[in-house]
Amino acid sequence: GEPVARDDAEAAAFYSLAEMVTMPLAGDVFEVAEELLGSQKNTGA
Repeated sequence: GEPVARDDAEAAAFYSLAEMVTMPLAGDVFEVAEELLGSQKNTGA
């Protein structure tokens, strides 16, 4: 969705896997992103 003013998110942004690997992410966030983005790389999407 689109960022909404006064929403609970401090900031909205898009990150690459290379950027995400250096971030303190909750739980399995990186693994899920890697699975989703990795599938795009493998299918040429």
